[in-house]
Amino acid sequence: MSYLIGVDVGTTNLKVMAFDHNGLVAASAVVKTPILRPGPKMFEHDPDAIWEQVTLGIRQVVDTLGAAEIDAIAIASVAEEGFLLDSSGKALAPAIAWYDQRTAPQAARWANTFGSWETYRISGLLADSIYSLYKIQWIQGRQPDLYEQATKWLCMADYVTYRLSGEQAMTYSLASHTMALDLERREWSDEILKAARISRRLLPDLVESGTLIGRVTSEAAAVTGLAEGTPVVTGGHDHICGALAAGVLAPGSVLDSTGTAEALLVGLDRPAMSPTTFAAHIHFGAHTARGRYYAGTAMTAGPVVDWVRDRMLGTAENGADSYQALSEEALTSPPGARGLFFLPLLSDVGFTDRDGWSRGAMLGLQLSHTRGDIFRAAFEGLTYELRARLELLEDSLALGRQPRTVVSGGAARNPLQLQLKASILERTVSVPAATETTALGAALLAGLGVGIYKDEADAIARTTHEAVRVVPEAEQIPTYRTLYQTYCRLFDQTADTWHRWPWGPDGIL
Repeated sequence: MSYLIGVDVGTTNLKVMAFDHNGLVAASAVVKTPILRPGPKMFEHDPDAIWEQVTLGIRQVVDTLGAAEIDAIAIASVAEEGFLLDSSGKALAPAIAWYDQRTAPQAARWANTFGSWETYRISGLLADSIYSLYKIQWIQGRQPDLYEQATKWLCMADYVTYRLSGEQAMTYSLASHTMALDLERREWSDEILKAARISRRLLPDLVESGTLIGRVTSEAAAVTGLAEGTPVVTGGHDHICGALAAGVLAPGSVLDSTGTAEALLVGLDRPAMSPTTFAAHIHFGAHTARGRYYAGTAMTAGPVVDWVRDRMLGTAENGADSYQALSEEALTSPPGARGLFFLPLLSDVGFTDRDGWSRGAMLGLQLSHTRGDIFRAAFEGLTYELRARLELLEDSLALGRQPRTVVSGGAARNPLQLQLKASILERTVSVPAATETTALGAALLAGLGVGIYKDEADAIARTTHEAVRVVPEAEQIPTYRTLYQTYCRLFDQTADTWHRWPWGPDGIL
């Protein structure tokens, strides 16, 4: 039997997984994603440390299966960060992590000069400091000597692909999160690059995900255990690899990818940037499925649940056990959490009110409320907000209500969250059998690159299996419909309070 390897270079963990051609896991390895903290609120990834962890994970999988059994390998990763390389292919500096906020001044200047709408019209991206273009500008200003030495910028997955194969290129799915891609034309935007004063020479050739780009070099073979000459195929953006594995390529279903951020994605034939989608904070990008696109929106979710668990309920010392215990307690609380409402605006990233003023709140608290009530209210509040984001996505694109939501990530393993999503969203929730859809998506791209699957539809049909299907509980729909309407009113009513709040957005009087 032979296998396909998908590598997921994530924010917290780096996962290497081998799948058979039917999408079943044959071997896996999980190692920590190394992180540097050079200063307050600054986060970086060292290129050699990333490579060492990638090789460690690959070697563990290869040692289990044997190098001769690997048909191909592809890489998925976070999208917005990358490395500047010199003429010898050496990374000149650590990658600025996607969530590092040092580039906020560059983003503010760009919005005031080039303009948020013009950027969105070309790239499909909303104003945010996370994108590669700002990171390159930061290096230009702070480390001009390094910038002058640079010959290429490679995003994280493309950098690992280069270390495996010696070939430099960038997939459309990753390029569409640099903020330098003209999304409709599928080419680098001369207009944006000129305004940013970034040389076109830094940006590599663009290729589709699932392209056989090269083969494992002798140097890479020596450290990974892979056979020299093993096909290396282009992967892509982690969330979008997950969308491929979940079969979310076209309208009809939505991917709810849960984790640090909770991302909603729907596949499209073409991007559809408009003033309506701009106002609704809907972003667009290139799919990992060839020639396709997606629209998405996101909100902060995982850290909100962690904050309620750790800070409000004080159970951080028990880690995952406390999360499971609190989830079980929340199951004993009835719909509506005995009159508690949670407004989950603990971050201004991704929520329906993005002006930076609104704040989180727990409303209706009484002495009789239990830990289970509080934890259930947190889940319900996040799911009400998820419904608001989903309906904005659907309405701004005139899609109509999408009947199926595919849930991946941490929430896919929590029965309470799945039932809340089904009942509050009022639609069927599906959980893929593959718990690691990002790694599976990368493996499917590897298979496409070497002809194991004839196209994306064939890959999905052969590998995408449903593990759980959750339908709305009929008796809860009227209750949650009323509670959702109440949540929306509370959201609007408290917004005025926060604008009159004596403390500024930074918490200073």
